Amino acid sequence: MLLAIIWLYTMPGPADASVTNASEGSWVRYENPYFEAYSDIPSAEALQLLEDLEIFRAAMVSFDGSRVPEGSVRTRVIVFASKEDFSNATGHSLVEAFTLGIEGVPHIVMAAEGKPEWSSTTLRHEFVHVLQGYAGGELPWWYLEGYAECMSAMEFRKRNSEFVVGRSTMRSRSKRSFVPWNDLIAEDFSLASVASAEQGSSAYFQAGLLVRYMLVGDEQSHYLRLVEYLELVEGGEPSASAFEAAFGEPADELAKRVYRQRRQSIKPRTFSLQPNTEKQGFRLESAEVSSVRKILDELLTEAAPEPASGGGQSD
Repeated sequence: MLLAIIWLYTMPGPADASVTNASEGSWVRYENPYFEAYSDIPSAEALQLLEDLEIFRAAMVSFDGSRVPEGSVRTRVIVFASKEDFSNATGHSLVEAFTLGIEGVPHIVMAAEGKPEWSSTTLRHEFVHVLQGYAGGELPWWYLEGYAECMSAMEFRKRNSEFVVGRSTMRSRSKRSFVPWNDLIAEDFSLASVASAEQGSSAYFQAGLLVRYMLVGDEQSHYLRLVEYLELVEGGEPSASAFEAAFGEPADELAKRVYRQRRQSIKPRTFSLQPNTEKQGFRLESAEVSSVRKILDELLTEAAPEPASGGGQSD
């Protein structure tokens, strides 16, 4: 079952029945074998965003084998030019992106307002959740979000023939607003428990830091311990006791040490794209107004309601 995950945790906002302008010629449709995208941002910007997503998809196959199952429908990506149009179309007044499934079709919905590199990071993060949805399983928030954070910061080099994993994310954070580490790794942790948008953003940074350390940290044994932890959790062990059993210490002790030593102990690693990983280009065409209106109507109906209390960044 596809995960329905809100990327920016926020206060609820009313849906606007007028949706957004789907006028003739204002929307363009893009497609390749894996993605079907609709956007009203300039085509050059949309293609840059989508081509980055396609390279990222190929890199995920190379890195950990994560892939869209053969025969699956395309992931539908909807990119709005402004937060106002995004809000009108989804009923989310402060949310900038989210992932959900509609009638078996995974959707990534986002606003592209702001820095292009942040839009790319956002889109990558949401696509990781699509892949996690296909993989299935019930895993704690910190791991699902931390993995998406870690992967979304991927850097491409040498004409996209290499990629780097383990870079720090663009997430804003403040140590004074950190979520207690033992609370963060609990199986029942959610953003409903954070006190502010700042603390929500810090929670994503903390989760990403833990995953980065376990994937590319200087103690490679921690990757095997992470695998053991995930197996214990999937077997029904509470997250806190599974963490201590796998890592030999509570999350609070390990994470504080990792945070203090992060610049020395976390060294990004470079990987090569597999030679047989084929990257697919996009073709584009003017989107039919009736198709866009149908999609926007579905979003207004199906988009998950915003959470009932305060803030934080990201899914």
